Amino acid sequence: MRERRSSADDDEVAPEFLRKAERAERWRRPWVRAVLGLVALLLLGALLLQVAHHQRDRLAATYPATRPWLERLCDVARCTVGPWQHIEAIVIGGSSLSAGAATDSYRLSVLVRNDGNVPVAVPHIELRLADYNGELITRRALSPADFRHRQVVIAPRSEVSLDLEFTSPGRRVASFTVSAFYP
Repeated sequence: MRERRSSADDDEVAPEFLRKAERAERWRRPWVRAVLGLVALLLLGALLLQVAHHQRDRLAATYPATRPWLERLCDVARCTVGPWQHIEAIVIGGSSLSAGAATDSYRLSVLVRNDGNVPVAVPHIELRLADYNGELITRRALSPADFRHRQVVIAPRSEVSLDLEFTSPGRRVASFTVSAFYP
């Protein structure tokens, strides 16, 4: 009587081209294709959720109708949807530093313009003060709250004026520079 061989023995005996064909055929089965399609859709959905979470402020500013969906997403992810921090849209329209009312006090005025087509967050201002020798006196990062500015966004194609009075005891300020940034 002849012994019956196992399928493992058959694989060893079968030619390579038959084994490759059988492996390829496994991937063509309808249920395997359905599972792979479902996995691909789940991964695509996860990628879209990740992009929406990462770009939530930009999406809410650019497409306001998405804000309720993004806020629901943030309820689950414990995040917030805030104004878009798009520094490329921000332009310092002008700035001035003048003597203040008190001795050693100064008044800083900065005009910040949004050249973009969507509302953006009011930026922070970096202020650098130098003396008559060109030596740096101080460098400060000023938030909109430091300017006592209540507005959190700048409307498209509009501007806001930020004003601050401060003192510099013992050092005379000769020059200054300002720049906008988001933390």
